[in-house]
Amino acid sequence: MEVEVSIRAIMMVPRTNAAVVMLREEGPGEREVPVWVGALEVRSIGLQIENFEPPRPFTHDLIRELLREMDARVTRIVIHDVRNNTFFAHIHLEHKRRKLAIDARPSDAIAVALRTRAPIFVHQRVLQRGARTAGQELIDDSEPPEDSEALGDWLEGLADEDLGDAQ
Repeated sequence: MEVEVSIRAIMMVPRTNAAVVMLREEGPGEREVPVWVGALEVRSIGLQIENFEPPRPFTHDLIRELLREMDARVTRIVIHDVRNNTFFAHIHLEHKRRKLAIDARPSDAIAVALRTRAPIFVHQRVLQRGARTAGQELIDDSEPPEDSEALGDWLEGLADEDLGDAQ
């Protein structure tokens, strides 16, 4: 079963040049899944959230344009598994009445979903794991600090298995 999520926050870790994208369950649930992303991917995600149009297309913009020119449509992205603290995703496409699921890093899938206005889903088992680890801690114990220095300390205090590997 897949659960629709939205981006709740993007938290930068200044000392490591990495980031965490917090995905929050849509609807009545309050579960969250933190996904580590690299510096380039978080920039791409953040710029799209801000509706920034670059003078030249970035990689995810290029993917959107290729899909558009090929008459393919992104129907959704699904973060479908987590193994050894690494998240796995599929970009679901429709092309000439054919349905495809393309393997992708979650960070790239999220960036493409934002550019194509496709919904983002997380498989129930992945969401449950996130809620059992860092997501549950965020909801029940504390909210992340606003100050970037304190946020860096807070994120560093989380165990690697709470956040997964960089995507």
